[in-house]
Amino acid sequence: DEIDSVKMFAKAFVFVLLFIGVCAAVDQLLFTGKYSDPNHPGCARSVIRTSGSDGQVYGADAAGGEGVACDGSTDVKWGPLSAAIDGLKLVVDFSPKGGPSNLNGTYSVERNAIVWQDGNAWTKIN
Repeated sequence: DEIDSVKMFAKAFVFVLLFIGVCAAVDQLLFTGKYSDPNHPGCARSVIRTSGSDGQVYGADAAGGEGVACDGSTDVKWGPLSAAIDGLKLVVDFSPKGGPSNLNGTYSVERNAIVWQDGNAWTKIN
């Protein structure tokens, strides 16, 4: 009858709102965390979601350059670098540290990593 239809619609509507809320919360937290970069062993990599679709990326590189492990004392810190986040996509401006101004990355749930368009991948460590 009509009352049962209204109740069913109300339950479905509440379910959809909860689902959207959970998806938004997951989206907010997806990129946030610390990462490991195989091109810079032991060097810090962090992504922070600042608001909406905005984020920041921080890190450090070894004083000896790419491929050299960070030692914690002579590392060259960098960031914040601006980032735009849209779902599973991330675009970071690495130009302040000499890189591209719009490097695209995609969050791979299967790999638990950001896979960058240059072939590198940062694995999430927390």
